[in-house]
Amino acid sequence: MSRAVSTAARSRPARTPPRSPPPVARGPRHRREPAPMATDEPGVSISGGVHGSTFAIGSHAHAESHHGTAPRRDETAEALLTAVRELREDLTRLRATDETAALDTALAETEEEIVTTGQAGPTRRERLRALLDDSQALVGLVASAGAVAGLLGL
Repeated sequence: MSRAVSTAARSRPARTPPRSPPPVARGPRHRREPAPMATDEPGVSISGGVHGSTFAIGSHAHAESHHGTAPRRDETAEALLTAVRELREDLTRLRATDETAALDTALAETEEEIVTTGQAGPTRRERLRALLDDSQALVGLVASAGAVAGLLGL
């Protein structure tokens, strides 16, 4: 009989001491202690939401924000935008060709750039100038093409 008891004792798993519960975290879960910084570095702390914000970091950094506002356009950009829109309108009245399609695409890109950035960059103006220069017959036919060409210095 003693033999049966010892076999049963061996088949039972060894008792392990009960585990202690994990330590209770204090404070918000998302906060961590910052890494140690050198003494000559300033500290930065951002709290709250930063949606729609603009940041610039560094000694010579510059940040400019235009959230929800249209970029400012000077008089020249405004005049070019008006002329580009008029020429696009006039192109719809002409027979469509590869030349007018290319010009309309360039005009649409120019309009988009002026609307989003407030100006047409030099590369954009050069491309438009070259397309208008290549289509001199069109420029003579449509008065709005002459207005755009004049604003581009042709």
